Amino acid sequence: SCTEIECLVVDDASSDASRDIILELAQQDERVKPLLLDQNGGPSIARNRGFDEAASDWIALLDADDYYRPDRLEKLLQVGEENRADIVIDNISRVHPDGHFEERAFKFLTGATPSIISLAEFCRLNIAPGRGLSIGFSKPVFRREFLNRHGLRLNPRYRVGEDYLLLAECLMRGARLAATPYCGYVYRVL
Repeated sequence: SCTEIECLVVDDASSDASRDIILELAQQDERVKPLLLDQNGGPSIARNRGFDEAASDWIALLDADDYYRPDRLEKLLQVGEENRADIVIDNISRVHPDGHFEERAFKFLTGATPSIISLAEFCRLNIAPGRGLSIGFSKPVFRREFLNRHGLRLNPRYRVGEDYLLLAECLMRGARLAATPYCGYVYRVL
């Protein structure tokens, strides 16, 4: 439902037909902007390239094997603006390899309205047992200006947990994190 977007597609030196598909999509839709890396550097390097090239006010991440519900970006940007947030997260649905669909994997996101999550709460939600999927799996939407003002990017030394570390660093720098119980990201468990 949010159509005024730039779609930066970062190809991390894939060995399949991804580059050809990305270039074809870019010819069909001017919102698609290919970013083709010559050497595989992992998720942090690929995402950082997207962060560096982004021109819009907000940056949203989408892994190649996952998808958004059609209204996700519209809803998260609204939450971000209404709550003066620098980062917005929503609930996640998980699709397991056997086809089992788990709605609302973050058990801590309940109620009907967004909440603000502090650094201490963020850390607690990453390790608290019995609360569903760890908050470290969240797929945030970032206010680009906040990331750039603080020079924040993903640490390329890490290929696992890099998202959690960036979120924690943002919170240490004073970011306002809004969490909405709305469930718009679908995470495919492979």
